[in-house]
Amino acid sequence: MAHSNHPPAAVLSRITHFRPKGVMIDFGSLTSNTFGLNSLIRITQKDRYLSYLPISHTMERWVGECIPFVSGCHVFYADSLKTFNQDMQRAKPTLFVSVPRLWTKFQEGVFAKLPPEKLEKLLKTPLVSYVVKRKLLKSLGLDCVRIAASGSAPLPPDLMAWYRNLGLELLEGYGMTENFNCKWKYHCSSFNWRKWYDVCENIPL
Repeated sequence: MAHSNHPPAAVLSRITHFRPKGVMIDFGSLTSNTFGLNSLIRITQKDRYLSYLPISHTMERWVGECIPFVSGCHVFYADSLKTFNQDMQRAKPTLFVSVPRLWTKFQEGVFAKLPPEKLEKLLKTPLVSYVVKRKLLKSLGLDCVRIAASGSAPLPPDLMAWYRNLGLELLEGYGMTENFNCKWKYHCSSFNWRKWYDVCENIPL
């Protein structure tokens, strides 16, 4: 029988200024953090998640592997980087987790087709604004997303504001690999509780 201090998983911890290292995660951290996160975001069997980040990373191990075990949500797997856009359209995720670089690339892709100045005018036009927002999110594969999150590095406030203006609220979190993201504290910008750029709420454990 497994005990809470037995290590069921080894994950990669890569810090920018140091060499990568392997970290052993115990059952206690896996279970408490997983149930704690799910009590906050409430993933169900009706949700869909696209797995594309390395499974050796704690965020993917947490959200792409552990959360589905306790919630029963559907997990889709990206075939390759070349098929990522098609995979997004195929999965139509309701939960999407990424890193600041990809959120920025999504925005750059929109700007490449629709210059920021023109987009800003369209978004300020009644009725047209709603249609444009829906089309943009659908083109990115994000039109069904109800929970969108970012981690591993800070999100620029103006980028978060841009997505919020499209109707997509980005949650931001951080934690350490050594305690499976949130053994003691996992901070996440709230749904409604505080300023959208705050990262301040502890996840329940």
